[in-house]
Amino acid sequence: MNMYMRNCYDRGEHVCIIDVGDSYEGLCSIIREESGGRDGVYYSWDAAHPFAFNPFAGFRGDGTADNPGWLSGTGAIRQDENGVNFMLSFLMTAYTPREGWTEQNSTVVVSLLENFIRMYVEQGWTHNPIFDDFYTWVNDVAAPLISGRDGKGYFIHSVRVTPEIFDVEGFILALEAYSLGGRFGFLLNERNPEDLFSSRFTVFEVDALSNVRNDSFYSICILCIMNAFDVKMRREKAFKVLAIEEAWKAIANRTMAPYLAGLWKTSRKFRVSAMVVTQQMSDILSSEVIRDTILQNSAVRILLDQRNNRGIFPQIREMLALDETDSSLALSVGGGVDPRYGSYKEVFVKLGDSFSSVYAVEASPEEALAYESDKVRKRPFLDLGAEVGYREAARRLISNRNKH
Repeated sequence: MNMYMRNCYDRGEHVCIIDVGDSYEGLCSIIREESGGRDGVYYSWDAAHPFAFNPFAGFRGDGTADNPGWLSGTGAIRQDENGVNFMLSFLMTAYTPREGWTEQNSTVVVSLLENFIRMYVEQGWTHNPIFDDFYTWVNDVAAPLISGRDGKGYFIHSVRVTPEIFDVEGFILALEAYSLGGRFGFLLNERNPEDLFSSRFTVFEVDALSNVRNDSFYSICILCIMNAFDVKMRREKAFKVLAIEEAWKAIANRTMAPYLAGLWKTSRKFRVSAMVVTQQMSDILSSEVIRDTILQNSAVRILLDQRNNRGIFPQIREMLALDETDSSLALSVGGGVDPRYGSYKEVFVKLGDSFSSVYAVEASPEEALAYESDKVRKRPFLDLGAEVGYREAARRLISNRNKH
């Protein structure tokens, strides 16, 4: 993956990686050095440097057919718009009704978002709203109507929404954590957030996010990064790559499935190659969202050595739509490596329904050192690179290794 991402960058593509475990730290350091700091930006979340987003960025659109905004000409919310799906996925992840999400209570959330956006547009405000604006509106305007404290009531197509239909107090209580005064108020309340994708090679290291004691916070952060990339996707004309490593597990749930489906379906139209990466094939086999949402919209499958997966390979074959020739090729990977021809590895690639083959992939010793993911083994390279430069560090370390 390091070699693949490096090649994408060298071809002029814009690369965004969401990673767990610092797998791309070395490559990012080299690209940052080569580009004079312009590219190779490495975001590693911690409490002192949290990510900050605006969930309503781009809600107005730009008036084009590809980016019409969140509201239609009649004022109805566009539920096929990625930004809308992002916001709904966030709201339905942050809060779960006691009875679970049903068509009835989901309709109320869509209505709340639609009425808030419509109100914001009608007021004529020129700046983007932040999440706290939505939270305040629900708390001050919608909640009294639904709860009955305001005699007017809250209606959806002449049907009155009551507390029995939608627990608006529980909804507000769950969202409070993301309001300006809440525990996670930093996340969604940046009215003019920093452009996290000004770099042409950007890595988000999110391992520390999983340690935050909140069931939904990690998933929501991954979703926010993807949505920020989605905004860039529509703005940037060059070819782009979005690679989600093991962090995809955090977003493989039903509330986020509509957003994932929208992103994967529209990515090609905006010159984006979106991909998920895993070392455990069983994870994908057990994930209905990945099977039904991502795989159906992915034309390229890349497999490494599958000899340890022979027992479950019939399931893998069916899931990835491999024919007999594909299966034979995939299972041959790793079995024919001849050390006389170098320290290469084999990889199986299937493009669409018409082409598949096995290729040899070899990194130079210096590249292999930079692409090392083991934290202990790569530490000498990173430490020396900080002193003398990363290319020079790789050269010296390989030279010393050869001498011994």
